[in-house]
Order: sequence, then structure tokens, then C-alpha cells
Amino acid sequence: MSCTTNFVYLKYTDSNMLCLNLTDCSRRGKVLFIVNRVHLTSQQQRQFQTYLPPKYKVGKISGDVSQTFGDIFHSNDVVVSTAQIVADALKAGRVTLSQFSLFIFDECHHTYGEHPYNQIMSRYLCLKLQPSMSASATATLLPQVTQHPTVT
Repeated sequence: MSCTTNFVYLKYTDSNMLCLNLTDCSRRGKVLFIVNRVHLTSQQQRQFQTYLPPKYKVGKISGDVSQTFGDIFHSNDVVVSTAQIVADALKAGRVTLSQFSLFIFDECHHTYGEHPYNQIMSRYLCLKLQPSMSASATATLLPQVTQHPTVT
């Protein structure tokens, strides 16, 4: 099997750039961009569509979308979603952390208390810190997590 790796740089300002490594042959090539507000799903989806090569599909899901998380997940390489939708999908078992290779949290500095970002990361940390999970299993099963650079 031949693999092609694409490094995609998403430019937000002259000083802020986000690099995505998308490998065509990887089953774990799904990226989840998590936002705090519904209107940001469309905005961020447009940003990805602008800078990603056309072969990558970008979907969005929020409270105002009629498709299910599973439908969006299975038909796209990058999924832009509100945090609450992701937290609910994880809680209901409609999706697992290991189905993604990268989580990007937008504006995570607004996180506090029982915020959905905290709920998502609590699940992540529970898995990561399981005593029975080896370092290689953790690297295989859990996505990379990063904060989206704040645009100034």
C-alpha cells in the first residue's frame, strides 16, 4: 500500500498557522475541530475548505444540523463541531476518542467548570492515565490534542 502524507498549513493571521498532517492511507486520519459556539462551525468549515486540498472533505455539525454525528464523521476527513455535540456523542457511545487522530480545541481559554471541553478532556485523561494502558497503546488509541492558536 502506498501512503501519501500531506502537511496542510491553515493560515489565520500572518503570525498564526496551524499545521495538519493528513496521511491518505491511515484509518485514523480523522481530525476533529471543536468550537464553543454554533456560528463558529460554519466559519471554521469555510477556513478548512479554503486551505485544504479538494480531496479532503470537511463537514460540520452543531445543534442546527439535521444529520447525525455518525453520518458527518463517516463521510468527512475533518469534522467541525460544537463541544456539546461531541460531549453528548462520546457519552452516548456514538463515537470514541480513538476514531480521531487529532483534536483541535478552539478558544479553550473560555473553559471552566463543567464546560463540554472539560467533559471531553476528562474522558481523554481517564483513558490516558489508565494504569493498564501502555505508552504504545496510548499513542495508538488516543488522538493528539492541541489548542487552536488564538488570533490576535
